[in-house]
Amino acid sequence: MIGNAVTVIRIATGEEREHRGVAPAKNKTVQELGRAGGRKCAESMTPERRAEIAKKAAAKRWKNLEWRLSALTAKSTETIIAEGQTSE
Repeated sequence: MIGNAVTVIRIATGEEREHRGVAPAKNKTVQELGRAGGRKCAESMTPERRAEIAKKAAAKRWKNLEWRLSALTAKSTETIIAEGQTSE
């Protein structure tokens, strides 16, 4: 545990480079089966059901984006206030 903390400090101070490692190889057969299953599932749905799923996914993405933007704006506001740069 302490060894990990020391490594983090060394990386943060630039004494050591971060080692990301190699991503594990993906099984091509499993990937193809996944794609085939997704296609079959989509083919069996009505266009209305596919549209419903797509709208739900888009709403979720926009909700996440709005949350990130509001958090970023709040952080920027806090920084401005902390630095004494208010517009008043």
